[in-house]
Amino acid sequence: MKTLFCILPIFLATALFAEVDKDALPDVEDGFEVDFFVREPHIINPSSLCFDKHGRLYVGAGPQYRQPKEDSPTDYIKILIDDDGDGVAEKVKTFAEGLNCVQSMAWKGDELWVANAPEITVLRDTDGDDVADEYTIIYTGLNNLRHSVHGLNWGPDGWLYFTMGNTWVKPNAPKPIRDLMGIKSDDKTEYPLRKVYTKDSYKKSYHPINKDEKEGGIFRCRPGGHNLELYARGMRNPWDMGMDSGFNWLATDNDPGPPADRIFMPIRHGHYSMRHPWKFDWMGKHPAVAPSSDLFPSVSGSGTGVVFYTSEHFPEEYRNRHLIADWTNNCIFLYKPKWKGALQVPAEEKRKIIDGGVTQAGDLGYKGAKGRSLFRPTDIEVGPDGALYIAGWGSVYGTEYVPKEKWTPEESAKYQGRVFRLRHESPLIAQSKWNTAKRKKEIKTWSFEELMEDIGHQVHVWRVNAQDELVRRGGSVRSELIKTIESNTLTETQATWSLWALGHIEKDRNANHAEILRIALESGDLNLRIQATRVLGENKVI
Repeated sequence: MKTLFCILPIFLATALFAEVDKDALPDVEDGFEVDFFVREPHIINPSSLCFDKHGRLYVGAGPQYRQPKEDSPTDYIKILIDDDGDGVAEKVKTFAEGLNCVQSMAWKGDELWVANAPEITVLRDTDGDDVADEYTIIYTGLNNLRHSVHGLNWGPDGWLYFTMGNTWVKPNAPKPIRDLMGIKSDDKTEYPLRKVYTKDSYKKSYHPINKDEKEGGIFRCRPGGHNLELYARGMRNPWDMGMDSGFNWLATDNDPGPPADRIFMPIRHGHYSMRHPWKFDWMGKHPAVAPSSDLFPSVSGSGTGVVFYTSEHFPEEYRNRHLIADWTNNCIFLYKPKWKGALQVPAEEKRKIIDGGVTQAGDLGYKGAKGRSLFRPTDIEVGPDGALYIAGWGSVYGTEYVPKEKWTPEESAKYQGRVFRLRHESPLIAQSKWNTAKRKKEIKTWSFEELMEDIGHQVHVWRVNAQDELVRRGGSVRSELIKTIESNTLTETQATWSLWALGHIEKDRNANHAEILRIALESGDLNLRIQATRVLGENKVI
């Protein structure tokens, strides 16, 4: 696939407006409805979404893409708030600005981790006014926004995972990333940097566009950015990755094609064929290399956001399925996996649950079909109400360069950006059910039962925060946690994150992991045996 992010001529916005209907909504499967949650002029060219601990949606967007220069206008992160529950964000508040192209975000506690190449930056609101006051640079030297860093995800194992495209990095980049790219350097920069700035003193870094392609991969680090390491390699431009209820990854990679773009199942130490001596795409028939699966209908696909749907709002046939966005084909796929040994493969023919129409004008699909919806998904997230929220790019590949001081409302009005909301015709999960009294309290005051509710929730940060609080309580909740894990009353997501919480507690206590070993050997629940075995391996017990 000729990837979403590569240098090609930019079509004039005026020419595109005649081809696509900016006000039209995409087609959806029977029983579903889609609408605009927010749209231009509030945002343009969004590329990342995430929900916070209050259940509010954050969007990373702005004019930075395609024109990163020292004086180019910058990207921003905004909070989208729907106070009255009518499906439209009445309040749009800027949380952070002055950033490079924001291509991924992930909350953990009071830290918002942001991929804004050439850096990974952590934002904190220290005074509770919903504006980031503290900007901390963790890594730098990751080059520009082309084929760079995306896909931030906190796993139940406590690692932060992220994808990294094959764009050349600078000699001062973290050594594991330099090593993958084959960059020779004696640079001694110690990471994480942990350089802290205020919103006024923070200045975005500038790296000019460089098309010297190397090799992409997936990396992971510990909280704070410590212990960065390569997890898997052999990709070109992996965009997003998401985990299922059993902590198994699925990711999208934008390949040059042929073969077509692919989804793949990242595993530790896996090699996915880019820069491999046998450089071609195995489809699961060779045991030496972790394989991938064809998803896209032609080399013109472009996989972006991935999410595993477990909420109770969509009907049963849509649950425990992956939803995968395709930017070029203007659609969202429903993807059901099944196990073939230790490999996930398609269980049924994929299908589009949202369809914005076939593209025109080249592999990158600069134009939507005439009269069709401007629907170009870059990221997807499931909200606490069970709806699917979709970031939608504008009608042109990137903005035309103007210096920051000339970026006026009139200039911004040339471009579009929207967030769509997909819901089923059945009632959404009521706010009274998820926005309960505990959301207004400090998590350290929550009961054990309240933490267990969140540790299995669809909203990712709720799982992360609930698990962290259980681990903080340590030995005081250990017995109750073991009893609950073995009660056969938990969902698979709850069981997975709870078992890993127990593993963190045992490691912190320097315990012998006897209970986890017993679960690995004796549990009648396959997922618990798998997670227990993984914990024992991760904690170096076996």
